[in-house]
Amino acid sequence: MDTPTTATPSVTSAFFDRSYEKTYGYLKIEDFPSVNWAVKEEIELLFPPYQRAMLARGGKGAIMGTGIELTLNLRTPYNDRDLFLNTVLEL
Repeated sequence: MDTPTTATPSVTSAFFDRSYEKTYGYLKIEDFPSVNWAVKEEIELLFPPYQRAMLARGGKGAIMGTGIELTLNLRTPYNDRDLFLNTVLEL
């Protein structure tokens, strides 16, 4: 029985050509760097920076929340009393 082989990435993020990101309009296949489409890590190198950062954080098994939590301290315009003190606002 054949053992499955895993392909190793042929490029690293340090040597990945991102000149296609500086172009405008529709991209042609010639604009993209050479990518081994069988390797997931090489396909992920094509993603935008924010998406790669999210994958790097979430790929470690961490559960990322979708909410935002802010702590507020709000005083009156004359600064004589507190309206909100250490109040949590959840979005």
